[in-house]
Order: sequence, then structure tokens, then C-alpha cells
Amino acid sequence: MVTGFDRVYSGTDIVIWIVDLKTLKAGVEDYIKIGVSLTYYNYGGVKGYIYEPTGFVVGNTTAATSPVPINNLVVSETSTNFVGDLVNYTFSGVLGAGFASVSTNDYVVVEFEKHVFEGYFSQNLEALCSLATNSKCYSFGLSNIVYFQPSSMITATGLSFTLNNIINSAYSIEYVDETFKVFTVVGNKVNALGTTSLLKFSKPTGNISALITQVGSLYGGEAGIRYWFEFKLGHNLPKNGLISIQFPKVYQSLFELNSQCILLGKLAKTTAVCEIIHDHLAIIYPNGEFLDSQTTYQLAFTNITNPNQDLSSDKFVIKTFHTDNIYEQLMIARSSFNSPEIIERSVKKCETFDVKLTAVNAFFESEYEITLICTTYIKEASELKLYLDWKPDLKNSACSSESDSLYSYDCKIMNEFQGTKNYTYMSIYLREIPPQKLISISVNIKNGQLGTYTILGSISYKGFTYLSTKSN
Repeated sequence: MVTGFDRVYSGTDIVIWIVDLKTLKAGVEDYIKIGVSLTYYNYGGVKGYIYEPTGFVVGNTTAATSPVPINNLVVSETSTNFVGDLVNYTFSGVLGAGFASVSTNDYVVVEFEKHVFEGYFSQNLEALCSLATNSKCYSFGLSNIVYFQPSSMITATGLSFTLNNIINSAYSIEYVDETFKVFTVVGNKVNALGTTSLLKFSKPTGNISALITQVGSLYGGEAGIRYWFEFKLGHNLPKNGLISIQFPKVYQSLFELNSQCILLGKLAKTTAVCEIIHDHLAIIYPNGEFLDSQTTYQLAFTNITNPNQDLSSDKFVIKTFHTDNIYEQLMIARSSFNSPEIIERSVKKCETFDVKLTAVNAFFESEYEITLICTTYIKEASELKLYLDWKPDLKNSACSSESDSLYSYDCKIMNEFQGTKNYTYMSIYLREIPPQKLISISVNIKNGQLGTYTILGSISYKGFTYLSTKSN
């Protein structure tokens, strides 16, 4: 027993060192060293002993013998199949010839495959073993074993028992054959051993919760908005796990908007980091920090553009994972939460829109003069899109404006897909323009073939269209 050390907080990495292990012949007395160390993540992951490796005498050793088989071993389970819920297991088998009786000072042990039960954070204190005194089980999660001492001598060949209230898998498992090993330890030596398997399936828990607590603006189409979030895990997260927050696809790409993820509150005081790794996905790495089940954590996203539509059917999704590799999909928990209630804005029309050209000959280069007057204020760096019925060539990309309306003198012919249809448009960026001011733009482009063409215009800011023109 180690005593006299400072408090060790939940989730701290503890290493028990067993040093100088050897393979010895029977009848030899030797020594090993045992020590205990901790990892201090608050000091950059420094490791230190709270109990220096100290020598202990072991022996006399006895000759090793092969275990007796446990024949016809089978296992079944009763479970809700959710990560973190309680599972009941039933084992039965037949002890092979020559087995040793298991006394009340000996052990029956069940070894699980890694993470089939959650033993990193929990000691499975509610676990019950049917053959044990007072049904008391012991759990050693780091070795993936549950064991017990029988309440009375096991002498019969038939071995049958239950392990109840075992905490289900540490992360979701998709129909995998998991191997279970059962063995008896008599006089500190393995006496009987058997293996069996079970097709295991467990789903992510829904105990995690999250919500958007504040939005910089609730108006549709507003850009440069900040969103504030809160979440509570409902479970302990491994220090090398991660959390993901996914935006609905109706939102504009977080990359395109140069959005930033900012950790707030208690998270801001840790070494945890937040990164945007995809158009609509951000992840939080604990980075060696222990994030617990009950603390409320906060973060924010900057430079968000509100969709200009009803978002009642579009959900945000928060997930947690057992490792820091999101592509392994070792998911612990998953939950969706509501988008903000956006106030939709209607797209207004510019009251005047006119296009004149100096030459009407087919395939001739002509100067196009575009004029429009809008009743609504036009934001700086808004994009005017003029949709064309033909695909013209630009002699050069320069355009001009007598009304000094251009944010950029570079006008380009572009293409965009809307659904399955490809549209050609001229892209022109406008400066800040007050309502009712005449906008005049000139550009040289090549006419299409002989015929009547329709030109439609729209004005957008950071992807949000807030003005349209009449056809011309």
C-alpha cells in the first residue's frame, strides 16, 4: 500500500512499474522492483514517481504447467446496446479432466478484449458476480478483466455464472466478433482456461448535450456573425479523444468565410485546441486535458453567414470520439441540436435596370453600358452577377464606371451550377452605394449569335443575395 502522497485527481494517468521480471526455474527465490508514477499534463506532460521502484522478494517459484481446458464455453449478453449502459453477461462451460477445485481464496477471471467494457474511468462498482460472496466483483480496466472470489468451493465440472451491471463498451462497435477468455486462478497459478466469442454491437450514447446560447444577429443573410455554444459531455473524455461540431450544410463553408473557432471559459484555461478541418466541421482536441462528464464547456465561432431560410429542420451535430483520429470512427456519443431561429429577409428588386450596346451585329465586339438604380443600400464589395444567354469572350477583363461604382475594375465571365444546370454570368464587384444613386458600368464583350437575349442581374454579399434586377 502506498500512502502519504498528494491527492490524485480523477482521469490522471497512473503507471504501476514492475521492474526486473525474469523467467526462473522452479525453486528459486528472487526479487522484483515495484514503483508508481503519475503524468502531470498541467506541466507539459512531465512524469514523476510518487513511489520510487523498491525491491520485494518473490519465490520460491514452482514449475509451470499447462492449463486444463474449459470445454464448450459460451457467452451471451443482455443489453440496450448503447455505449456506457449496463450489460449483463452469462457464461457457461465444462471444466476439463484434472481441474483443481476453486476455493474461496482463489479466483475466477474473465478477460475481455480491449474496450469491450469501459474500465479506464470506471471501476464498475455496481458490477455483480453471481458466484461471489455478496455477489462482489472486482474490475481491473487497464487489463480488461473482471474477477471474483467464489462464495463457496467450486468442485463440480459444470461452471456457470453471470456478470451483471458491467459498463458497456468505451466506444461504438459495429458487429465485431469479440473474444472472451475465462480462467481460474488456483494457488496464484492459472489452472483452467477457455475462450469463446460474441458478435458485439453497441451504438453511441445520446447523453451528450449542446445548444447555441447566443447569435450576433438573427437576420438571414447577415455576414460576419459570431455564434456562441455550450455543451456538456455526459461522460468522461480520454485525454487523447476529440469532440466534433458539425454545421448544417445550408451554411456557407467555414473555410471560405475564414471562420475561427475560439475556446471560452474553462476550455480557454486548458491546453485544448479547436480547429476547423472541413467546410462544415470543427474539432476540439483535449491535448492532454481531462474533460469530465458534468462540466459545462463554452466556445464560439466567428465570421458566420446566416442562411436566409427557415432552419427548423436543419440540425447541428456534436460527437465525441475515443481517439484523436476522427476517421477511425471510434464514437462515444452523438447528439443533434437546434439551429437558431433565423428571421428571413426577402430579396428586393432594383427599380431601374437597363443595358445598351454600341453594336448589335452577331459576334461583334460591343461596348455594353449597364445602368441601374436600387432603393436599398449596397454593401461594400457586393457582387453584381449579370446572367447571360450566351458565353461571350472578353477582350480584356477591365471595366469602367462613370458613376465611380466599382470596388474592383476586374470584371470576369464565370460559370456556376444551380442544380444540374450550368449558368454563365459576368462578375462585377461594387463599392458601397447609397439608395437611389445611379450605377453606371461599361465593359467590352463579344455579342452572341443573331437573336434576342435576356440579361438578369442579382447583387449578393458574401454569398447572400439581397437584390435582384428586372430582366432586360
